[in-house]
Amino acid sequence: MNDQASGAPAPNAGAPRVSPAKAASLPPEPPKPKKPSLWARLLDKETRRGRFMRALIRTLGTIVGLYALGFFTAYTLLYQPLQRQNRVAEAEVTRLRASLEEKQAELDKAALTFLGVEKLNEQLSGDLERAQAQVVVLQALVQVGEARLKLAGNDTSAARLALNQAEQTLQGSMAQLEKLGAAKKETFQQLFELVRDDLGRSSRLAEQDLERLTSELQLLRESLAK
Repeated sequence: MNDQASGAPAPNAGAPRVSPAKAASLPPEPPKPKKPSLWARLLDKETRRGRFMRALIRTLGTIVGLYALGFFTAYTLLYQPLQRQNRVAEAEVTRLRASLEEKQAELDKAALTFLGVEKLNEQLSGDLERAQAQVVVLQALVQVGEARLKLAGNDTSAARLALNQAEQTLQGSMAQLEKLGAAKKETFQQLFELVRDDLGRSSRLAEQDLERLTSELQLLRESLAK
């Protein structure tokens, strides 16, 4: 019996041995669910807030899209045409400015030409006045010469008449002569008065006076010829 007892297999002899530590350990915990992000929580369609945020974002997207479309439409329909018009206007302004500068140059040239013509006209007018004054002085010289001839022939009355004619001739252009700065009225008045006075007193003195008057008229003629 002891042999049977010793030869009999022990109960659970083929079963695996379990260590006391493993037998005492707890089963592993299931993994914790991942916490959703802030945007996921805000846009969660299962919540009222998420549905509101989704609707709000769609509305904002629609508004932004409409604004972009309006901006593009305004740029295409308004800004671009205005920009083209502005470029055309700038080109027109540049063209007009160039045209004005050209016209101004022509006006300046015409003004210079006009000034030149005006200056030439003034010069010619002055020359004409001097020529006319020379004719008057020459006529007065002829009349004074006639007075000297009459005096030399002892014709005092004829000499006085010729002297008066010479004085009238000179007085008729005295204002022009004074304007030209060639003569003084008082000087010739004194000379004519002196000749008239001496014609009644002395033929010799009258001849000397006429000679002096002739000399003054010749100087006047020379000054006008310059």
